Amino acid sequence: MKVSLFEPSEVFLPKNLVNWSALCFASGAVNAGALAACRRLITHITGIATRIGADVGQWNLLAEYALVFTAFFVGALTASFWVISRVRRGASPSYFVPLATVSLILCLLYTSPSPRDRTRS
Repeated sequence: MKVSLFEPSEVFLPKNLVNWSALCFASGAVNAGALAACRRLITHITGIATRIGADVGQWNLLAEYALVFTAFFVGALTASFWVISRVRRGASPSYFVPLATVSLILCLLYTSPSPRDRTRS
């Protein structure tokens, strides 16, 4: 069974502009959050692979990169499962739940106190 979320002619329709804009905003928020939290720019998975090669021997950084890669992989897998399972049941694909989940996680991480804040008080 072949699952197709969009027909090629539907991808660039104006009705999908909100979906594409939300995805761009979410990725930009993740990049900005990573820069603010880690003082390192992590723009995409190939950027992480480059950083791993550049930081060989610094085990703390390599563990952080592995955590980011794992989080990306698990998130992409979960979002894909959510969207495709709806299509297989005959429902229209829903991108709101994966995007809302990412937004909620980012908000929780942003509002949670960091270890640096605890040591200053």
